[in-house]
Amino acid sequence: MATTAADLNAIVKPYVKRLQQDLDLDSVFFIDEAYDGVNGALSDVRFIVVSPSFEGMDHTTRLRRLGLLGAIVNSAIQAWPYTPSEIARHSSGEKYDLFLAQFLGGAREVYARSANAPRKNAGGEP
Repeated sequence: MATTAADLNAIVKPYVKRLQQDLDLDSVFFIDEAYDGVNGALSDVRFIVVSPSFEGMDHTTRLRRLGLLGAIVNSAIQAWPYTPSEIARHSSGEKYDLFLAQFLGGAREVYARSANAPRKNAGGEP
């Protein structure tokens, strides 16, 4: 359970590093619990993970993959997977996903792939 900014940072950095090892990662957003209306200590650490590696995967497979990667770092991690095209659809005004509509606006980007970073293939290799 993350209770301070230092505790949270100790989860975010290793999680992003782990995601980078396994996925072609575009961006990671932290969903601030205060935005979610929860006060006090953080019980869950929530993320939106954006990766083209999710293209062609059904939602359950995506969630399982992120669940396994999150559990390696910290059992409090909850993550929701999206592709860049799904985020683009949402950003263009097509509000097809209620979760994104509720949380993406209040989420804080904690990782963004640099423009010149090489892409990985579907298996996660450069």
